[in-house]
Amino acid sequence: MQSNSLNHLNESQYSAVIHDKGPALIIAGPGSGKTRVITSRIAWLVENNISIHQIAALTFTNKAASEMKNRIFKMLDTNPIRFLPNIGTFHSFCAYMLRQHAESLGVDKNFIIYDNYDQVSLLKRSLKDLNLDSKIYKPQVILGLISKSKSKLETPEIYNKSISTAFEKNVHKIYQTYQNKLLQSNALDFDDLLVHAYFLMNKNKDILDIYNEQYQYLMIDEFQDTNFVQYQIAQLLSSKSKNIFVVGDPDQSIYSWRNADITNILNFKTDYPNSKIVYLNQNYRSSQIIIDASQSVISENKNNYNRKIFSANNNKNNLIVTVEAYDEIEEAEKIAKEINNIVISDKIQLSDIAIMYRTNAQSRAFEQVLSINKIPFQLVGGTRFYQRQEIKDLLAYVRLTINLNDDSSFLRVINTPSRGIGKSSIDKIAMNAYLNNISCYDSAKSLLEKSSNNEIKLSTGPSKNIQLFIDIIEKINLISKTISIEELVTTIITTINYKDYLINYLSSPEERFENLEELVNSISSFEPIDHENKINEFLESVSLINDIDSMDDAQDKLTLITLHQSKGLEYDSVFLTGLEDGTLPHILSFDNELEIEEERRLLYVGITRAKRRLYLSRVFKRGGWGKSEVKSPSRFLYDIPHKLTIGHKVKKSNFNTPKIINTNKSENIKTKIPEINTGDKVKHPSFGNGIVIASVNSKDDIELTIAFDENNGIKKFLYSMSGIIKI
Repeated sequence: MQSNSLNHLNESQYSAVIHDKGPALIIAGPGSGKTRVITSRIAWLVENNISIHQIAALTFTNKAASEMKNRIFKMLDTNPIRFLPNIGTFHSFCAYMLRQHAESLGVDKNFIIYDNYDQVSLLKRSLKDLNLDSKIYKPQVILGLISKSKSKLETPEIYNKSISTAFEKNVHKIYQTYQNKLLQSNALDFDDLLVHAYFLMNKNKDILDIYNEQYQYLMIDEFQDTNFVQYQIAQLLSSKSKNIFVVGDPDQSIYSWRNADITNILNFKTDYPNSKIVYLNQNYRSSQIIIDASQSVISENKNNYNRKIFSANNNKNNLIVTVEAYDEIEEAEKIAKEINNIVISDKIQLSDIAIMYRTNAQSRAFEQVLSINKIPFQLVGGTRFYQRQEIKDLLAYVRLTINLNDDSSFLRVINTPSRGIGKSSIDKIAMNAYLNNISCYDSAKSLLEKSSNNEIKLSTGPSKNIQLFIDIIEKINLISKTISIEELVTTIITTINYKDYLINYLSSPEERFENLEELVNSISSFEPIDHENKINEFLESVSLINDIDSMDDAQDKLTLITLHQSKGLEYDSVFLTGLEDGTLPHILSFDNELEIEEERRLLYVGITRAKRRLYLSRVFKRGGWGKSEVKSPSRFLYDIPHKLTIGHKVKKSNFNTPKIINTNKSENIKTKIPEINTGDKVKHPSFGNGIVIASVNSKDDIELTIAFDENNGIKKFLYSMSGIIKI
């Protein structure tokens, strides 16, 4: 009798699943069943007497990890094991490892994980301490440089060895100060989880041996998205058994800006010369038309695997629809109209439709138009539940209660709700903390001491208010030792009169209070590993939530999502929008061939999210910084064969060699010349409606370059001889 794990596998999937020992590289095209391969392999190993606790399977989102666990236990036909730290994201796995061996790190095992808000706050204080201008040393930019260094295992000391400019010298100072503040707050950022896990194993042979004995089989999903430190961790975890099984697709490598290193997958065969290589080329998601379009796009990249992807679905009924619009509002209106059409005519659920775009800013027009048309939608990457102001406030109180050294939380809530502690007083507390290398909490207490010899002094009024705040925190801290976290949150709300603050100072107070109720509910339903450590485990789970994890699959809502966020998802119908040069590919990639290739991979990812219907839309004018610019079609559109599309055809020749056309034999007719500008809508008697993309004065006439609707391309005219009417 065949095991459940081997049911419904094709030949390539089967070959991958039953791989026994040694390294393996699975090159998995879009929709080729890579999750099925990983989960089937884990189930197959368990069926062959390998304990699930001896297997580590790492991925990049909680959503993917949860799906992996559910599928495994369904195949094994057993009840799920409540907690498996070895099947999850890289970051959660490393956090678990660090808590198990915190004493070797010099941090308390109850360390806090700082999210982006906390990191920015910490970096701003570092800049202030160093008297550096945040306009020159922009926090997000500097955090990006620090993250890049950490991903390459460059500590501040190592970074210091390679600096050559005054800017880099100051970046080093910021990096060092930032790290010191993290340590002082008993906090780690996301990159620290990986870096500390690597050094923990690399510098402690006994600990490395524990994990090599524990995990006999290592599997990594989305291997093309790993960065240098993640690959180093993987190599350490499998250094004894060499049973490293990685699944990925170089053509879907789109996260270099997050320090993902495509060479990890490209060089895997070199690093592991005895690897088994399996190609998964059969696509179970998309129609052959969509597959052919995606292959036409990606084949133009120099760095691609040149695989022949083929579809299990040879349906040729739905050609790819190309859409042209005047501007982003008309683009949204046309798409909204088409969504209504397919929902009514084909009974498609809204939850099986997605609008995708290159940048978050593009969502604005869609949000506006969908709202007007009463089409329900969810915005992926909007303000997530745990990032809402009232939730952040309450969680900051909780974090500060259990970790008085948490400076980020201290500074967030010291005057929230307002208690008469101004910026000047807060700055004094922060400066005193920096000068004395102590936490802000300890700094505040020291400044309140009458016998203090501090040169920094607090005024009488603020001192009373700061003392009131300290008293509140100490009261909550004392209570927290005897009550549950749910009770702690409600106690904090009451103690600080937070409900009054919502009513009197913030918009939508009822909705915000409902959010706090939902926070308590989410805590109540949270299942920790160690019930005595529920607070820390809950806070960690919140910190590691990402945009995709917040998606609600249960509700029938259209999805608005960036192309980067869409990887790993699939929809019946996909609208890829903003296909103009400067939008996709992004203008910042124009001068770098490798970045242009990644932009092309990004479009490839978007195309391959679609099952049956794919729409490609672009505009003639797109706004930015208060101005509208005329846009050319994305260069990538030229790569898609016309036989695969219906609608507006994009012809390369039309855009490169516009011709001046005289459509009126009476050249001597004198016509009054109106004011016609770039971006105006016009109508031609033969070619129909169009958009003016260039308007140049020519003696007593205007030379117009016009992009027409339908299949008429771009043409040039002299206005007086054209019969053109301005609409």
